[in-house]
Amino acid sequence: MVLERSSRTLIRVLFSALTFYVALSHYAYSDNGWPEGDQADIDKVEAFLNGIDTYRARFIQVDSGGGYSEGWLWLQRPRFLRVEYAPPNDLLLV
Repeated sequence: MVLERSSRTLIRVLFSALTFYVALSHYAYSDNGWPEGDQADIDKVEAFLNGIDTYRARFIQVDSGGGYSEGWLWLQRPRFLRVEYAPPNDLLLV
């Protein structure tokens, strides 16, 4: 399936935001907290992500050696996340 340029851009933005949120979410619950300016940015990203009910995206993951894997990401709130890699990788994260 060929996506329009705007769709590809949206997928990149959403995937980047989701990655940022997941990778750094532990700070939201730590005793240290975030510096004041950073917390405002994090609140904006969190509000945006909390507004997403369902999401589906095809992804390509590139490693440092130039190899790549591809697959699908599904998100349906409140409790469904599925990452499925395409063959030859038989990896499924649910």
